[in-house]
Amino acid sequence: MAVVLQGGLIVLLALVTLVTAGLVVAVRRLTHMRWQPVRSHPVARDDVPASIRATLDRPAAELAQLGFAYRYSGVTNKMLVTLQNEPVFFDVYQHCDRHTHAMVSPSPVPEPQQPCMLQLITCLDDGNNWLTLNRSRHYSPIDLARWHTVDDYLPQWTQAWHRHLQRVQSTRAPICLDAVEVHRRLRQAFEDLVPQLQQQGKVVPVPGSHGHFRLTTLAAAQMAVKVLGGQLRAAWSAPTAKANSTPDAQAALPTQQQGLDADLRAFQDQLATSRATTSSSKSKWITFAVTAVLFLLVGGLWFSWAFVPIVLAVVALHEGGHYLAMKLTGFRNVSVFFVPGLGGLATGEKATATPFEKLFVYLAGPVPGIALAGIAFWASASGYWTGPGWLTEFLVASLVINYLNLLPLMPLDGGRVLETLVFARHPRLRFGFAAICCALLFGLGTLLDDTVLRVVAVLIAFGLPYQWRRMQLDLAVPRDGNAALDEPQALQSIFGALQQARFQSWSFAKRTAAATALLPELMGRRASATESVVGVVIYTLCLLAPLGAAFVAAPHLAGAMVSAFAPGQPVAPDDVDPEPAGLAATPPIDSSITTAATRLSLARALDAQGDTAGAEAQLQKRVDDIPLPAPHDRSRQALGRRVHRVVAGAELAWFMTGHGRAAEARQVAAQALAEVPATTTVSWLMPRQQALEAQVWSMLLSQQPTPELATQWEAYDATRRVGFGADQKLLFHEVDRALVAQVLHDAGLMAQASAGIAEAMARRPKHSTTLCSPPQTGTTPNWRAPQHAARQRMLTELGHCRASVH
Repeated sequence: MAVVLQGGLIVLLALVTLVTAGLVVAVRRLTHMRWQPVRSHPVARDDVPASIRATLDRPAAELAQLGFAYRYSGVTNKMLVTLQNEPVFFDVYQHCDRHTHAMVSPSPVPEPQQPCMLQLITCLDDGNNWLTLNRSRHYSPIDLARWHTVDDYLPQWTQAWHRHLQRVQSTRAPICLDAVEVHRRLRQAFEDLVPQLQQQGKVVPVPGSHGHFRLTTLAAAQMAVKVLGGQLRAAWSAPTAKANSTPDAQAALPTQQQGLDADLRAFQDQLATSRATTSSSKSKWITFAVTAVLFLLVGGLWFSWAFVPIVLAVVALHEGGHYLAMKLTGFRNVSVFFVPGLGGLATGEKATATPFEKLFVYLAGPVPGIALAGIAFWASASGYWTGPGWLTEFLVASLVINYLNLLPLMPLDGGRVLETLVFARHPRLRFGFAAICCALLFGLGTLLDDTVLRVVAVLIAFGLPYQWRRMQLDLAVPRDGNAALDEPQALQSIFGALQQARFQSWSFAKRTAAATALLPELMGRRASATESVVGVVIYTLCLLAPLGAAFVAAPHLAGAMVSAFAPGQPVAPDDVDPEPAGLAATPPIDSSITTAATRLSLARALDAQGDTAGAEAQLQKRVDDIPLPAPHDRSRQALGRRVHRVVAGAELAWFMTGHGRAAEARQVAAQALAEVPATTTVSWLMPRQQALEAQVWSMLLSQQPTPELATQWEAYDATRRVGFGADQKLLFHEVDRALVAQVLHDAGLMAQASAGIAEAMARRPKHSTTLCSPPQTGTTPNWRAPQHAARQRMLTELGHCRASVH
């Protein structure tokens, strides 16, 4: 039951994320659209362009059967300002009983059986009007005074006509039978569209424009909800494939040329509208800031208030790399925003991007973060630099998040690299790759107990039908090798293929989604075989380089990792009981550990402001608030609490050491060490080392060093000799050995330390730079300043630092 609930929760989170992302994108586009007043006037039937006339005439025979007769044609400008700004033509029919008019116009989403949008209009003598639409209300979400708009979202528009007829027959108010008056009201309705929106406060003038308006954010959000809800209802009520295969339905299909013209016109209108909504720099920054705040709120509630700012910074750096790469390679309309709970997204447009430009854009996200973290860890491990705790957390998060993004799985950056270089040439393999990535991501999320990865996997699963349609269309579109096409040629090729009978059951939304995905590939050229090989080699080097660098630059860190995971190494796995199925899938958030991280930040802030007592109280509560589990409790949560108590105790000891209270620090460190088990398992490797280091240094800095120093040093030294690279000397550790030898008056140990220092400096001569420099000062208190001073003193005595540094 718990597994079912967990699965339902993951699907729900994926759906919420999908809907939220759709709404965010819709609101952004709507707020950037420009609106203009609409004017209409009659036009001669013969003046309507032939391709549009063929579309408008499609329902004429069916309207005649229902008793409608043609009256006149008209034309309006578009309410939405586009680059093309082409006029909209329409025909008006009147029923033989004169109670209803039908206005026919090209549909913004033409379907094979319904390439036109029909609006049924009945006017009443009291000034009110009825307007019936079918499966298109969300494309006309404006409410006009005295116009009652109804849309029942029925499979066929003739069903909507019968519903409209029932309303007409049930009305008590007299119906206006004057065709001239109906024409006047229609013209006035067109002219009232934008002014009424302005009166309602939903649109505001655009400064510097020629009578253009834009939606307010609130109005855009309301309209986005209506549009999204209407699209879902329209998809739900779409005619079934069985209904479309009947003889009457097949007879109603337009000719291939008519269908191609209608599809191209509607798709080009969508492109023109999209390209006319380029965001300004100000609006992009606002979107960036608002989504960042939402990311913090969702992440704080979902994960940890203390850690989510670090994740936000990592994601911002990652997406910033994509952003800069897009700018350098000539992408247009580039922007960055965050997806709450999941990550970020950098978007841009360049249909003619080359394979290597795409490779550069994809790698520019994860590689800088990995390189930054790698260099910082190398500098820290080599003794060049020591960063504060929060920066270490940032670097670890940067390394993990960016390396995960580099894995060859869709929709991660590594997966996009392989899709571009390898699978774009093979549509069937690309679909198989997407399906396999879905399964692997879900498996990886289950293995790492990562809800985000599992949600992403479910989102990919939702998109597999889209990937299937994209594959089918890709196979149907004729290709001339790897040659790039211009936009008109590409559109003709794509929508020409969509006129085949097997695609007639697809809705216009499905057809345009597949066409939108394929358009850049036809215009941008596929990778050649040579480009594929070279690109895959570059990607492989980026993927493997961090692993190799870990063994070369930080052998002790790599050795610890290998010791923890490789068979036959001395570090044993954690001795914990397996979690129940439901708990293993959704481990409870331990509030005591989350609070402990917050208390550490608060203690540093209080100490920086001079409130030493307050800082110590927070650090002590950090230890006390983590309950010590019962000895027989072998759960994963209990292990986590034990580990965090030891780490918190070591941090308290360093606080006391930094404030000249080494004797008290020794007692606190001893208490922390007492909670470390005799057998060191994977999770205890680093906490034991931290507690031993705090104990050794509290003894070194004490006015009366204890005879136990030798024993504690041997234990601490042993933790530095785990895994590969143990024979390589680390300068700061060899200096610590010399300090211990000096206190113990151990000539043999001093000789060993001197040799180790010489070896470390011969291997990397500049390692003494950090230790010989004054400690870094800043707003964060440095509780390890006495440690730095002692190491510097020892290096000075040994002749490796100039005495003037003091």
